[in-house]
Amino acid sequence: MVELAVRRHGQKPDLLVTDKELTQRAVIEVEGGPVLADPNVSEDGRLGLTNYESVQSDYEVLAKSDGNSIWVVRNYEIAGDVLQILSSGDNIPFELSKDVIQSVDNTNMTIPYLNDNHIAPLQDDGISEIATFRQLRNELK
Repeated sequence: MVELAVRRHGQKPDLLVTDKELTQRAVIEVEGGPVLADPNVSEDGRLGLTNYESVQSDYEVLAKSDGNSIWVVRNYEIAGDVLQILSSGDNIPFELSKDVIQSVDNTNMTIPYLNDNHIAPLQDDGISEIATFRQLRNELK
């Protein structure tokens, strides 16, 4: 079952995935990129991926949650942005090389290849895998 997450100490992932016994299996953070109607504008007016602290805070929430941490992004460019933001966080142990991030951003590396060969080996609690909206839509067909 997929449901909207409830707030935990003022922070929350976007979605929770539970099994039939209601055991939490995954948390999902959706990063679509800047959208004018985005309700998550920070106090300084920055929204979406222009607010590094927000993305890094989302990572910390996912890292502390039970189950897999899945980042869903609009496209490869947003995936590259998220990976760059996470890799540049001083308080975040996640790190990918700039070459890998650039390959994703330029669509020279597929997201499944990234997940299998670069993200999964890290065994990072804050990001188990990344998926695009299109990949999810194709999975549902």
